[in-house]
Amino acid sequence: MIKTKSMEQNLNELNRDRSGASINIPQESIHYFKETGKWTKLLSVLGFILIGLMVLGALTMGTLMSAFGGNDTMMPFSGVAFGAFYLILALLYYFPVMYLYKFSKNIKQAFITMDAQSFNAAIGSLKSHYKYIGIVTLIIMILYAIGLLGLFAVAMVF
Repeated sequence: MIKTKSMEQNLNELNRDRSGASINIPQESIHYFKETGKWTKLLSVLGFILIGLMVLGALTMGTLMSAFGGNDTMMPFSGVAFGAFYLILALLYYFPVMYLYKFSKNIKQAFITMDAQSFNAAIGSLKSHYKYIGIVTLIIMILYAIGLLGLFAVAMVF
């Protein structure tokens, strides 16, 4: 007779950490993870669509600004600079969206198959998403602080 593992045994294996200790994930939390996976999939798909639109807009506007702007343009930057700026923004936006998508894919797989590796991969992707957002937020705050200090320095001169 083949002995199959119960859902409780699978959850206990899923919840066991490297030291052998076990954390029980309540059924309500599993429901929350599944629902979060659905929302993160929606957000990641929308994010990928927006990244595509950003790339398309960067190429289109960059080309149009270069073609029609000529040398007498009132713009402080060229069409190439505009396009490059939006391509860089699209690249920066890609990584958190990719991490969300990986989370949604792996969390769904983890609870379909009760696979601890998929669950860990999902949580790892979520951690990477928040780590990336945190680092970018810190960089932006530092750039704002430098900008304000520069503004104060210029204001002191005048």
